[in-house]
Amino acid sequence: MARLALVLVLLLAAAFPVQAQSPIGQSGNAMHEQFLAMPDATRRAELFRFILSRGGSCQAITVIFFAGLDRARTAYWDSRCREGSAYRLTLSAAPRAQPLLMACGAASGGVSAGPCFRPIGTVVAPMPPNSGRGRPVASLPEPGSSRFGAIYGGRGPAVAFGFVNGVPDRLAAHAAATRACQEMGGQPNCQRLAEVTNVCAALVLAVRRGPNVMTMTNDPATMVLVRHVTATGATAAAAEAAANRRCQGIAGATCRLAASGC
Repeated sequence: MARLALVLVLLLAAAFPVQAQSPIGQSGNAMHEQFLAMPDATRRAELFRFILSRGGSCQAITVIFFAGLDRARTAYWDSRCREGSAYRLTLSAAPRAQPLLMACGAASGGVSAGPCFRPIGTVVAPMPPNSGRGRPVASLPEPGSSRFGAIYGGRGPAVAFGFVNGVPDRLAAHAAATRACQEMGGQPNCQRLAEVTNVCAALVLAVRRGPNVMTMTNDPATMVLVRHVTATGATAAAAEAAANRRCQGIAGATCRLAASGC
């Protein structure tokens, strides 16, 4: 198959038949489906070219992370470069929409600027060790409906997780959480940590400082995983508090809230 520049592939994606389904099934987003259908090596190469074409700085892409789709079926893909710069690629489902590239953490960028490397649907503010709260974007399900969630984690020592909650399809929740975990850690051995139905959930990471860094920050690359800790609750705050309590019993670990939502 001839390799097209990502700019052309994304702008003309609607003209190509979809070759694969997204982790949540038929997403209704042609650009996302086309990008997802690429082999991993091709996806990295084309995203690298796209970053450079938009004036970004990147020596080589080391991580690509699919953060998910929002209710408008917009897809978000995060990438980290070898020198540490990170970008979010936004692929809209709107007809004739163009891809958007923004540096992770850019001011006034909204969800298009992150927080990156976390599944969308949750907003988790930076927090000091053993404290802090996450604020869920998703709300509790309407009466009479069911909403499902799944939490997956890599086996370490690198930090990798996938968190999805509040979706109407149980299998889709597992597929999306698995893919998010695999993309984050670059590993196929993510395992199921929890499944939830019509309840809020939280994931807290018990971590230690990585051996090759001076200071542990909120960047997963600076951490070494000790254990994933999950909990549920009637609200996101209650789930977070329960997970933090469990985590604080792990000797020698620092507790970091990874994700929460309902």
